[in-house]
Amino acid sequence: MYRDAPLKLLVVEDNPTDFLLLHEYIELSRISVESIHKANNLHDAIELLSLHPFSIIFLDLFLPDSNGLETFAQLNAINPTVPIIILSGLSDSEIAINAIQAGAQDYILKGEFDDKILHKTIHYSIERKKLQDKLIDQQLKYQQQITEITIQAQEKEREELGKELHDNINQLLATSKMCIDIARKNEAIREECLSRSHENLRIAIEEIRVLCKQLVAPSIVDLGLAEAVNDLISGMKFSNKIEFHFTATGIDKETTETHKQLMIYRVIQEQINNILKYAKASEVTIEIKLVDKTLMLKIADNGIGFDTSKKMNGIGLRNIKSRVQLYNGHLNIWSEPGQGCMLNISIPV
Repeated sequence: MYRDAPLKLLVVEDNPTDFLLLHEYIELSRISVESIHKANNLHDAIELLSLHPFSIIFLDLFLPDSNGLETFAQLNAINPTVPIIILSGLSDSEIAINAIQAGAQDYILKGEFDDKILHKTIHYSIERKKLQDKLIDQQLKYQQQITEITIQAQEKEREELGKELHDNINQLLATSKMCIDIARKNEAIREECLSRSHENLRIAIEEIRVLCKQLVAPSIVDLGLAEAVNDLISGMKFSNKIEFHFTATGIDKETTETHKQLMIYRVIQEQINNILKYAKASEVTIEIKLVDKTLMLKIADNGIGFDTSKKMNGIGLRNIKSRVQLYNGHLNIWSEPGQGCMLNISIPV
């Protein structure tokens, strides 16, 4: 026997015989029922839904004022939290299955069920709806987490960009302006001031070029992932004394979607930034390969490492994790103090 609170049932059926038969089996099933309401058409069903909190709905898809999947769609849109069981004839069982694919919990064939089948159908439909709502809630929370992490990452990038512009490029430009002002007033040291201004401007231009490369998404379509990563590494070599080892196997436009290649690029970019900031590494190995329709990435460094039980919640690593999860991928990070760090990612292609 169904042991939850007594159910409030809504039966949307314009055929009196089919309604009486369903009513009879409901009584025989010994399901605890508080009330059974009947609607002969979709309009009446919508009105009843506005007046009562129903536990479950039995729905005939073919009514005087609505036909087929549109019947389910309209009723489900009014109150998507109520489980719906389709009442189907043999001729429209295929449409009933389509309704289940659209969100209905189950269907029963008119004249082909008894009280036991009805009992199981009601019980499983309610439980299935609870599970469905739970999964939807989890998906919403997951999307909220991804949104939160994305916003945090964007704020972090803006903050770092602001610091770079203010502490480095702005100082170079301010010094250049000061030297030019001195050169205009003092002919004796004009050449020295102009020469210093020229060098500062050259460095500022190069720094801006590096910043732009980090901010603007590379043209994966034109360059390909391997070339884009090589270009990224070249920029890192310019300003950091780190030896990079990079290999790419089996990656091309035909076998790997562009958006997944771009995601891998951003992960590499994020992890290299993490290494530059915290790892104190002298050597970094990056490997990308396609194996059995799985895109695999490995990034290892010989830096100071860290305790993964304490330092896995930084924005950088959380941002990497959210990118990987977005594509149903798997992320594994190994590190120990003094032993460097290894990041492994696999993404289904």
